[in-house]
Amino acid sequence: MARGKDASFYHFKSIELMPDIPHLKVPDYKTLSKEFRKTFADQKSGILRYSENGHPVFGAYLQSNSNEMVTWGILAVGEWLCSNNTDWIAPTYPDFYDKNHGIYLNSPQKTKIEYWYLFYVNTLAGAVLRTLYVKNSQAVLRMGSSADSLFSLAQRIDYNFNDQGYDFKMGKPFTHRDIFRQPDSIAGYAYNMLFAALQAGRSEYLAESKKAIHRYENFSHNPWYEIPNGSAGVLASSWLNAHGFPTDVKKAAGFVFDHEEGPLQIGCWGKEAINGLMMGWR
Repeated sequence: MARGKDASFYHFKSIELMPDIPHLKVPDYKTLSKEFRKTFADQKSGILRYSENGHPVFGAYLQSNSNEMVTWGILAVGEWLCSNNTDWIAPTYPDFYDKNHGIYLNSPQKTKIEYWYLFYVNTLAGAVLRTLYVKNSQAVLRMGSSADSLFSLAQRIDYNFNDQGYDFKMGKPFTHRDIFRQPDSIAGYAYNMLFAALQAGRSEYLAESKKAIHRYENFSHNPWYEIPNGSAGVLASSWLNAHGFPTDVKKAAGFVFDHEEGPLQIGCWGKEAINGLMMGWR
């Protein structure tokens, strides 16, 4: 992992334990992508559905009737990355913005949300803004509003994300079981504050991003719960460090590239090589 202009590198024990050449053959991702798109775009598969307003929606898994931003957002950006026409999928974007609370949520009208979903959803919302909704003033306003709501949330909980999630209707955090606590969400918050500062007209949130990433990097043990927050934390830490705001990039990346307390998998599962795979959650 490169660092700064001197092109030096961070080294991680977990990665160095992996073979130099992968055990598995690299798949033909272009062909796989085309085959996957053919399947999900076919309504007979049951993956693609249309909501009452005529917008395309997708469940999170097969035979699901859910409507989730974590699925739609990935597919929407994927269409853009593959240079496909995105006019058919783009209209769903505003549906995930909850006007009552001024924030992007995973499913319309569902105001009780786990933290990892909350920050992943807003990270995806930012990706869609920068791809399908470039120079769309209303989309920028929504993104700024969502950042404002995240900031207000952080103030209410005093930056303590050591819960499962937040119920916006009730105005308080929730935790069903201790194993579901998600303290690494402060990293996702840091990224979203940075994005808002750079792309959504909220320059004042640059200081918030710095404050949040320092809190994240001050954990003595890996706070990992879900990989999206940790990976977002690496991006935030790297950008801040590269732009004159000292951060501990190696520690942030180390939380991700950690096979003892973190998500990184190495070795084999049975006879199958799993080097580099990231566990979904703790």
